[in-house]
Amino acid sequence: MTTFQPVNDCIILYVKEGVKLGNATTSEDPTAKTFVQLTETLKAQRGYLYQYWGHQVENPNIFLWFIDWATHEDFTTYTSSESFNESKKNLAEVFDVAAKPPMIFLTKFHDPTSMVGALRSPVTEVAFYTLPDSTSHAHAAEVVDRSLGFVMSAVTTAGKAHAGATGWIFSSEPKGAAAPTEGTAVALHGVFGYDSIEAHMRWRETPEHAQVMVAMGEVDKEIELRDADIFGGPCMFHVHFEEGK
Repeated sequence: MTTFQPVNDCIILYVKEGVKLGNATTSEDPTAKTFVQLTETLKAQRGYLYQYWGHQVENPNIFLWFIDWATHEDFTTYTSSESFNESKKNLAEVFDVAAKPPMIFLTKFHDPTSMVGALRSPVTEVAFYTLPDSTSHAHAAEVVDRSLGFVMSAVTTAGKAHAGATGWIFSSEPKGAAAPTEGTAVALHGVFGYDSIEAHMRWRETPEHAQVMVAMGEVDKEIELRDADIFGGPCMFHVHFEEGK
């Protein structure tokens, strides 16, 4: 029997001036209602599992929309459909897709259940990292996996994260999206759920976090893992996600 691994579709968008999509499902704002219609269209698609969305805390103009699909085939079936073409038109009513085209990343998370747990937390740290195009993903995965157990254990014990997960991005659109330098591509994606931003920042001041940074520094040296560029902002930020019921 074939086992299918869920695929996460992360869309990063730039909202039009004045648009606020917090509590979109209960808002009477026409723009929010347009967005909710887009989320309802997704729910009707084959292979749709979950969706979560929210404004970046550090820059509320940046908006993240996570959609989980049962398989990559389900995702491609939807993006080849007339429903998708119609949704793209409506997307332009809410987001500034002309000035800042959406960035789309497809990720296979190592632990999809923990990924969902991180998104359902009161606040989620989201992170993106790049690799040189010349780096073998197999080699990069081997290097990261050496430190991953220690890092995730520290994050959930000393860091008191509700959940955390990382995964490798296998497709990005447009090509080179969020890559700050030529010859690199966004490759590693992480999500970590906390009680609050303050709780997360306290964890970053601990000796245990310093040990995590030492371990990640060794990874950086070996495979040149670097920070991504998310619409000119940092590669790590916080989001209060809303779940599309």
